Amino acid sequence: MRTIVHDVETLSLHDQVVRLIGRRWTNSVSCNLETNPGTVTNGWASSARSAPDIVGWAQNTGRNTPLWIAEVETEDTITEEKARDRWQDFSAMGVPLILIVPRGYKALAQFFAARVGVSIAGIYEYALSENELELT
Repeated sequence: MRTIVHDVETLSLHDQVVRLIGRRWTNSVSCNLETNPGTVTNGWASSARSAPDIVGWAQNTGRNTPLWIAEVETEDTITEEKARDRWQDFSAMGVPLILIVPRGYKALAQFFAARVGVSIAGIYEYALSENELELT
């Protein structure tokens, strides 16, 4: 297993997007939300390799139940290896997996997901300009 290491600028972009999406979705989704930027861990069940970036969850009979998982990608992390290692692990957790990719990378993410047999519930594209996040 190889670990994907982000350079400082890319990691910073990833963390910024995770935080901005967390803030936006906190007010618009009908569930609780936890984010996991960078090396922060949110306490959710994780795969053998890592924890998900964003988890939508609800409390169900005294237990926190994940409803969906979202993974934020940057241009350098949309790879077949990433799809096989992280996306496949997260899709096996039994909740919908959402990918959030840079604008223009949706088709590539779909290609890699299909190639390794990962079921994706949805793919959003983002653009970031001067701390303004556009999500489509």
